[in-house]
Amino acid sequence: MANIEKVLKHIPDDVVEYSIFPVIPTDLDQETVDDFLQKLTDSILASFSDRLVNYIWQHECFHLKPVIPSNDSISPHLHGSTSFGDNIDDEWFIVSLLYDITREFAGCVVRVNDNDEEFLLIEAADALPQWLNPETAENRVYIYNGDLHVIPIPESPDDFSKFPMFTPSQTEAVACVRDCTSLTRCSQAIQNLINKKLSRFPQKTKESVHNVNCFLPTPLAVLLDAYPSLISAGVRRFYYRDPLELKACRPMRRFKPTDLIKTRVLMTRCLYAQLVQQQFSPDRRSGWTVMAPSNPDFLDHDIGVKLAHGFEILCSKCKEEVDSSNEESLNHSNLRWQQFKQSLTNKGYFRKEIEGSKLYTKLLNEAKQFYLSQLTQAEEDTSDIGQLILRHLKTLEPKFEAFRSSVRDLPPSDGLSIFDCI
Repeated sequence: MANIEKVLKHIPDDVVEYSIFPVIPTDLDQETVDDFLQKLTDSILASFSDRLVNYIWQHECFHLKPVIPSNDSISPHLHGSTSFGDNIDDEWFIVSLLYDITREFAGCVVRVNDNDEEFLLIEAADALPQWLNPETAENRVYIYNGDLHVIPIPESPDDFSKFPMFTPSQTEAVACVRDCTSLTRCSQAIQNLINKKLSRFPQKTKESVHNVNCFLPTPLAVLLDAYPSLISAGVRRFYYRDPLELKACRPMRRFKPTDLIKTRVLMTRCLYAQLVQQQFSPDRRSGWTVMAPSNPDFLDHDIGVKLAHGFEILCSKCKEEVDSSNEESLNHSNLRWQQFKQSLTNKGYFRKEIEGSKLYTKLLNEAKQFYLSQLTQAEEDTSDIGQLILRHLKTLEPKFEAFRSSVRDLPPSDGLSIFDCI
């Protein structure tokens, strides 16, 4: 069994792994193959920027990195893994992306697995042939040209020349799907069952968005207004806090309750549920107080308290000095960034806005954050996230006063019961 299969056997419960196998030109050496895969990565991300840049992930984001194996059993490819935490919709959103990638990028064959191994087959269990089970499906299930493909086990002499009898290597399997497309494509009944699940996306991602009003310290309000996708890191850190981490909140060095403004925050229903379902009383030394549940502003205040503590914990885990080298590197001399930015322009990401306009600058900053998250391979290191937050706060500081003095006529928070989030 190939090494990658051994890894896939031990995928954590809340993680989905995916590999994209493109057609590699035969005249490329290892260095140029890596360059080819890097450019393909950027092309894929740019093509789906309308779905990816502002998507609020539960835990980790969709990301891709080039892999050039040292043996011939696995072809050069793009690989990624995403922890979706408590929000399984993130996993199916990724599956819908992978299906569309195989439609838009000719020749790409995709494999996707989670802790249940071939979980796409589970969705189509009622239509599977009798021979297909977790043991016989090993390394035989792929996505190609927007369809599910399963490499059959040979039954006739003619089949033995087309299909592997035993578990195929990754290279053999991908070649088989490309060479025998009409024979490996699953029945329409199977396609229909999976397409029914996928048909909810990307619309379902819009329906899961929840707008909530809350009282936040001005720096945090400005941060989340400029970079709304950071909300998941703050919620997660609060939700999984421990007593030792809460000690960092006693002095509340960065997000004090003395500079509160009411603002509107974007999150998902799942993140909202994680915030409201936990009772929390802040340490008196932090300056934050508990509001009576009968107070009309209780929920807005309660959510603000929890977010402030989550982000305070994140910032407490990193050094005070702010290293801005990564952001500064995304300038005119960074060829890969410039190519990615041009791809975004070609795809209409900037909405024909004039360069330098307020909306253009906002879209550009969001694209930069998304691009940097791809470079770090979406690994959640709380000190790195805290460093990123401090870097953004330093950049955004000139906007604090204007944000304080601006008049905000906020619509009510989205009506949602905690039971709607479960």
